[in-house]
Amino acid sequence: MERINFCIKGELWEQLPKFFEELHPADIAEIINHAPANAQNKLFELLNDDIKPDVLAELDDQAEADILEEMTAEEISDIIEEMAPDDAADVLGELEDERSAQILDLMHDEESEEVRELLQYDEDSAGGIMTPDFVPVRATMTAAEAIEYVGTLELDEPLYHLYVIDAEGCLIGWIQLWELLKQANRNIPLEEVADKEFIFVHTDTDQEEVARLASKYDLSSLPVLDGQNKLVGRITVDDIMDVIEEEASEDIFKLAGSSDTELE
Repeated sequence: MERINFCIKGELWEQLPKFFEELHPADIAEIINHAPANAQNKLFELLNDDIKPDVLAELDDQAEADILEEMTAEEISDIIEEMAPDDAADVLGELEDERSAQILDLMHDEESEEVRELLQYDEDSAGGIMTPDFVPVRATMTAAEAIEYVGTLELDEPLYHLYVIDAEGCLIGWIQLWELLKQANRNIPLEEVADKEFIFVHTDTDQEEVARLASKYDLSSLPVLDGQNKLVGRITVDDIMDVIEEEASEDIFKLAGSSDTELE
């Protein structure tokens, strides 16, 4: 880290890419967050295009805003398309409506539609922090059929359990992968082996309540249902941790006498 700070102070930009290759996106984001304002955009430009989406998702609000201000709508859309839908919605939600709409129009239809759906929810609600990336399986499927189905998917994140839904898309339970692998379950419909005791939230549930439930029941993810109890998304542990950190920061500022307006 000292070498990187030395290069930033000395504006030795050509030496930085090799150091960035060794770092996690969160560490790179931390470096950019603490760099002088006039160097932040330069540092982001030095990054390999493949890692820019992950770094952008980890930046502080102010650093993110300053960097995006220097970029064209086309450049932003290229990065946004490679981000997780919930992270993309967070970024676009901080931009002016006109610019956000312009970027969405430049994106491919599939990616932009997912982000548009998330943007309709209040940013402090379960709908606003959920991701639409989840793996649902029909209740009438057998464990063997579910295993075969999962094997056809290209997933960006590890998969530990599946959500079991009925014909209308309503959540009826969940099942861990190891349960699918049991020989005794191979030919049994999932509705018979699924765990029907589960904690869930609705899209309009406040994020503070989401964090409380996750903490109380020691959950790594939470399914999110709409007004008709259809499964529309899930909230992952990283988003839950972000909420806990955000709510804790707000409480600290309020204790210090900051008003709600100053916290926005």
